[in-house]
Amino acid sequence: MDGLSLTRIQYNILDYLFRANDGVTVDELVEKLAVDQVFVFSTLQYLSEIGLVSVTESEVTEIQLAAKLDLIVPEELPERTLLKVLAHEAAGLHLQDLSAKVNVEQKVVGKSLKPMLDKGWIVKNGAHVSATDAGKAALGAETDDEKLFAALRKSKSFIVEEEKSDFFPKGFDALKKRGQFLNIKVRKRRGAALTDKGKGMLSDGKSITVKEEATSLTSELLQNEQWKNVTFKPYDIQAGVDFLPMGKIHPFQRLLNQVRGIFYSMGFTEVSSPHVESSFWNFDALFQPQDHPARDMQDTFYVKQPSSAALPESALVDRVKATHENGGACDSKGWDYKWNVELAKKTVLRTHDTAASVRQLYKRPQAPGKYFCIGRVFRREAVDYRHLPVFTQVDGIIVEEGASLSHLIDILSEFYTRMGFSRIEIRPSFFPYTEPSLEVHVYLENRREWIEMGGAGVFRKEVTLPLGCTAPVLAWGLGMERLAMIRYNIDDLRKIYISNIKWLREVPSCPS
Repeated sequence: MDGLSLTRIQYNILDYLFRANDGVTVDELVEKLAVDQVFVFSTLQYLSEIGLVSVTESEVTEIQLAAKLDLIVPEELPERTLLKVLAHEAAGLHLQDLSAKVNVEQKVVGKSLKPMLDKGWIVKNGAHVSATDAGKAALGAETDDEKLFAALRKSKSFIVEEEKSDFFPKGFDALKKRGQFLNIKVRKRRGAALTDKGKGMLSDGKSITVKEEATSLTSELLQNEQWKNVTFKPYDIQAGVDFLPMGKIHPFQRLLNQVRGIFYSMGFTEVSSPHVESSFWNFDALFQPQDHPARDMQDTFYVKQPSSAALPESALVDRVKATHENGGACDSKGWDYKWNVELAKKTVLRTHDTAASVRQLYKRPQAPGKYFCIGRVFRREAVDYRHLPVFTQVDGIIVEEGASLSHLIDILSEFYTRMGFSRIEIRPSFFPYTEPSLEVHVYLENRREWIEMGGAGVFRKEVTLPLGCTAPVLAWGLGMERLAMIRYNIDDLRKIYISNIKWLREVPSCPS
């Protein structure tokens, strides 16, 4: 190869390999030449393609002290700390007394007994331990695992295959058996060495010329006209780059924004209601009897301060009262009990966004109207992988003359189609304030199962007539966290609200 022209970084790498007279690692090149790893590796690939360098790849085992170990074992292995105490207690100590005398957690004390027994440092009789003569003699000499522990605290990591220290083999085996002390990972190591061709070209000193290379056109290059003497490095769109974490909207918030956008595009208006709601709007206006189990303390969060809320105009309150007691203006017998206005004043953390829907229906009972609400709701739920006491709902209503259940099915089918579901099934159901009622189920192809997503129906007249609405009202309430679990393939509802930085960085910003 005659008259080979190389860039400065290409020549510097060849020169370093020539002077090293042996293979070196990519990490060493990055450190010694102070060049980004991406540039080093891409340069080695090019030099390998033209036959000057051979690139090798191997697997090495790297060990480090486990993360957060300093919180458990500050400076030395726990058995050393325990031995220092026991060696000065001729009669030995009970385990509880030993734990109280040292700055080591009790569970760590328990896990340290076996290595101390294996080393012959202690004898144990039930919960009583005492130091042996061998243990007392060991006060002045570190064991191999202690030497490795101390070395790792200084150097931070070791490559198992390369370590030549006399204490390493036994020390590594001992710490590895104890599990919680070491973080062991296998990683790829890349190396490079000159080929015979590369050595020959570097030896004669005449076959290679160095061309200066620039990555951008600077003002200095323009002023001195040096741009005429440099080569501009082309962009390699396939070159690897370091991962750069960037700020972005939380995945769950992105999902809520998408839901909000769908309803906006379908002509809906967003409404809201307070988190602290009166029982009147949360229960009574929805024709839920005052002795219904859902209103018990074990299902609903009642607010201590303020303990009561102001009710709307007395005419509305009277109509709701009459509907509960005898059906009022509806063709109904009501619930046939004495309605208590004081119970209606009690404040609760809203148990559903439907409170926002009935408030809006009272403000504007005339048809047509299309409204939705996205917000937090609160219920006394036992926390597990599918239930939380605080979760998010999207509630909506359509007020329209001549509206029917088929219109509601069309709206819900359109919504879930836009959310990416191809198979949607509507099933009959029952809810206290809608008749007829239905449930929406979607099919998950990857799980091969149907999942229930929420309830819907047509508001009963006992709900709409007291509010002044005579047109049919289609209503629904859909859970957002369940939708998020499906969208992001999450198996535990709680993960949505845990600040898992790794997941937040890796989850795609755009759904696939």
